[in-house]
Amino acid sequence: MIKKWISELEKTLNRHPFIGIIGVSLLLLLPQILSRNMIVGSDSIFHFNRFYDAAMQLKDGNLQYFSSMYGFQQSGRIVNALYSPYLAYLHGALLLIAGTWFNYQLLSNFLLYVLSGFSMYNLLKKLKVKTKIAFSTAVIYLSTFAVQYWITRQGFSSWGAAFMPLCLTPIISMTEKHDVKLDLGFYTALMFQTHFLSTLFLVMSYLPFYLRAFVQSTKKGQFMLKTGLAIGCFFLLTLNLWHSLFQIYSSDKILAPFINQSMAESTLTYSSFYCLFTPCFLLIIIVRILMIAYRENNLSPMLKITIWTSMFFLLLGSNLIPWTFLLKKNIRMVQLIQFPFRFVIPATVLLLVSWALLLNEDHFEKLKTVKVKSMVVLAIIQTLLLQTVLITTWWKPENYLFSLINTTIADIPAQQVKEAFYSQDLSLALEYIQKSTPDYLPVHREYDGSRYKLYQTQIIDKDPFFKKKVEDGRLVVAWDGKDQKKIQVPVFSYHNTVLRLNGQVLNKKDIDYSEIGVITIPQKLNRNHLELRYQAPTFFQWSLMISLLSFAFFIMAAVFGKMKEIIGKNLVGLTGYVYPLKR
Repeated sequence: MIKKWISELEKTLNRHPFIGIIGVSLLLLLPQILSRNMIVGSDSIFHFNRFYDAAMQLKDGNLQYFSSMYGFQQSGRIVNALYSPYLAYLHGALLLIAGTWFNYQLLSNFLLYVLSGFSMYNLLKKLKVKTKIAFSTAVIYLSTFAVQYWITRQGFSSWGAAFMPLCLTPIISMTEKHDVKLDLGFYTALMFQTHFLSTLFLVMSYLPFYLRAFVQSTKKGQFMLKTGLAIGCFFLLTLNLWHSLFQIYSSDKILAPFINQSMAESTLTYSSFYCLFTPCFLLIIIVRILMIAYRENNLSPMLKITIWTSMFFLLLGSNLIPWTFLLKKNIRMVQLIQFPFRFVIPATVLLLVSWALLLNEDHFEKLKTVKVKSMVVLAIIQTLLLQTVLITTWWKPENYLFSLINTTIADIPAQQVKEAFYSQDLSLALEYIQKSTPDYLPVHREYDGSRYKLYQTQIIDKDPFFKKKVEDGRLVVAWDGKDQKKIQVPVFSYHNTVLRLNGQVLNKKDIDYSEIGVITIPQKLNRNHLELRYQAPTFFQWSLMISLLSFAFFIMAAVFGKMKEIIGKNLVGLTGYVYPLKR
């Protein structure tokens, strides 16, 4: 009976693999659904502030692309404009739909699983991998660290990982036709809008395929022209980000994300070795692939490049790279990487693609002895066990968060803090748990101490003494002045920030700035009102509109192209059915 049920299930999944991916995604959420526990990781509060700010903008119809008027202590700082703005609004919309932080976590995790699974399955089918193998590989991908990084720690790199397989689609035409298409620009732009560092990984993945295609191409002039067009499309699609980066960085000195001074410890061969065991058989797959690559001489170009590129990323994620030495050289690209274990993300994608391609070839019969079904079941079980272990942390009376570094928790009962994540008032959780992350703040003078502590003392500690609200697209700060003197107000000012104090526009000479851009201004006796807004150049709206319209055009073109393909196939099928009847 059970065997028959399993056999029917397999047939259903072969016919409807997307339904299977959705089903597995729901299954992986079961521990959290049943326990109703939150997982608040090291990056949660930072990203929750980003998404809350976007959600309130959408709710109030007050779209403030630059200034944070709702999140981040309503401080007017710039974050989303420099960090995946479109995706921030998507998550803001999800938050509004969910209504509570707990529901949002379930909804965003489900979306991540589905996107990751569909993305991997889509790439493998375009590579002509059999449905059963493509589906199994997509499910295994959901259990890898690349995807679980968001589920367990809210690492945003996982959203880059979700799109990574889809964005690797251009390597097919590069390898098979020695050609590039406009989709190269589209997919690179999609990743750039999602996660900057993941874009670097994507371009590095493209490079060996691109170079081979260029060398093999018989029409190099046309090849370079198409490359130029793809680059042009990329810049059109990302014009909003380039404009924001130029405008902000040309007028202010911006504090970069923190530099990890212990990069050598954040590698796959040191403290982050667990990435190679998520799932537990991933290391076995790596070894088997390496053995095949070493012994076999008749591998396809696609397989060869995919395998050795994945191994290159694993090498970069290890201590074989002298990270401490490179860090001392103050190389900006090295500082940007922060955690070398992140190289496991593109490595994982390419490894699983290689594995699926090998399983797909009849030549490698020995690999068929590996029970792919068993691997899928094992991956699901390990992920469910990991989720179960992690959610038990939420039951602790103390230390129920996974990271307390630079984090302030309100001096109230722990149960009250936890209940805020289930409240319809989305601001409560962010009031009770605050993190002093100083990324992208304006730097007005050098400071050797901790800017995390400055954020704590100048923003978080002072915020309760001021009342803040949003009116007519402006952040309004009110307080009572006991005497006439200069006072530090917990908001940030950038070059294009316009400040109006008690009805009068403040000149730059009237304002003093702290090391992280917090303003000090003259107050009057009794009630004071400060209005803050960010004045973007009028032509920025054109940049934003060009980017959005370009995306809309590409998506519509892809949809129409797919519809034309489906209609064409149906007509061919109909013709084959009608003509025999006539005969």
